[in-house]
Amino acid sequence: MYYYEILVSNDRKDAWDGVGRLMGIFGDFSTANRVVRNNETDIFEYTYKYAVISEYHFGMYPRPIETKVYEYNFNDDGYDLIGVKDWETKKVVQRMCKWCESENLHTIPLDIYWEDSGYELFIYDNGDLDLWKVDDNGYLDLGNGATFKINYCPMCGRKLK
Repeated sequence: MYYYEILVSNDRKDAWDGVGRLMGIFGDFSTANRVVRNNETDIFEYTYKYAVISEYHFGMYPRPIETKVYEYNFNDDGYDLIGVKDWETKKVVQRMCKWCESENLHTIPLDIYWEDSGYELFIYDNGDLDLWKVDDNGYLDLGNGATFKINYCPMCGRKLK
C-alpha cells in the first residue's frame, strides 16, 4: 500500500531531491496528480515553480520510491510533468510526455487524412502498433492482421514496457 506526498519548491535541485514545503498527502496517485496538474486550491501561490509527487510505502521511516517533478505552466495555470526519479537506482528520466504518464495508456489514435482518406495509427502501452485505413465500409487493416512492435514512445522517446 502506498501514499503520495505533494511538495512545492522554488528550486529545481530541491525539487529533484524531494525537498520542499508539504502541501498534501493522498492515498492514490490519480487524486494527487489531478491536484497538481490543475493547480487546485492554488498550490502555486504565485511562488512555487515546482511541484513534486513522491510515492511511499506506509510504515516507519518511509523512504520515497519514486518522485515525479512538475514545473508550473503560466499559460495553463497548472503544472506539467518534467520527469521522474527512481530513488532505488537514482535514475532520472526527464523526457516524458502527457501520453507516457497518462493513467489510460491503452491506445493513442493519431488521425491523418489525405484527400478524404483517413489513416489511424494505434500505439499500445506495451509497444504494439497497428495501422488502419478508414474507408467507406469501415476499417481496413493495412498490416493484414499483423501487429508491429516499437520500443520507444513516438511522442517523447521513452522506452516502452
